[in-house]
This record gives sequence, structure tokens and C-alpha cells, in this order.
Amino acid sequence: MCDNLVDYLTADDASSLRQFLTDETAIASVDLHSLAYQAITIGSYQCLDAIVNHDTFDAYAPFTTEGSHLPLLHHAIRLGDLHACKLLLENGFHPLVCSGACQTAMQDKSVGVDDICEDCEDAVHYALHYACASNRRNTVAVLLQTTF
Repeated sequence: MCDNLVDYLTADDASSLRQFLTDETAIASVDLHSLAYQAITIGSYQCLDAIVNHDTFDAYAPFTTEGSHLPLLHHAIRLGDLHACKLLLENGFHPLVCSGACQTAMQDKSVGVDDICEDCEDAVHYALHYACASNRRNTVAVLLQTTF
């Protein structure tokens, strides 16, 4: 990832990020999903909002990062980040979209069907598994249930 982009995320400098994302040659070299994933990880909410509202961003495009296949909403849930979850839901992310792990696993012939079913969950069910871990994650689970 470009050093400027990391600086924008670290400083939560959404205006500079938006300016960068208007350059068509620059945007061609950027993986918006990885950028959004990073923004959630470091709590760069203004930048996250700029990324998910970009014209070329597809909220449901599957992507793999750090060895896991989690959509952005699932990633925010895993981190217990209530603010990121709210922001994603407000920007149209649907809580009943599955993790997509089933599609990845079906391509791997060594994975059994039972394992696939256990790994594939929508965001609401995914959040419920994490709810008992902390009050923050419990609040995220309640948010997702009330959104649905």
C-alpha cells in the first residue's frame, strides 16, 4: 500500500484520501477493500466512509486478506468495533449477507460439506458467536439484530 494512503488512514484524513481517489490512474493501483479493511483495523472512520462511498467500491465483492475471507462487516464485528458496524450499516451494508466462506470452501475439494456449513454465516449470526466475549461485541450483536 502506498505510504501516502497509510498516512491518510493513520491521520483519518478523509479529504486527502478523497482527492487521491479522484485520480483515475491512482485508483487503478489501489485495492479499495484492503484499504477499507485497514481503515476498520485502525479506526479511521472518516476515511472508511470515503472509501465505502467511492463510485467503484462494491460492498459485496469477496476478498481475502490476512489469510481470512471476511466481508468488511464481519471484520468490524470480529474487532468489536461498534462505530465501524454502524457506519457500514448506514451505508447500506446488509447484515444478512453471508461471509462468503462457503464459496471459497466449495472451490477447495478437500473441505467437507459439514465444515462449509459451519463456516458460512451472515453477520447477525456471526456477531452472536462473539457477543459473550465482551460488552462491546454484545452491543454490536444487538445493533445488527435491531437493524434487521
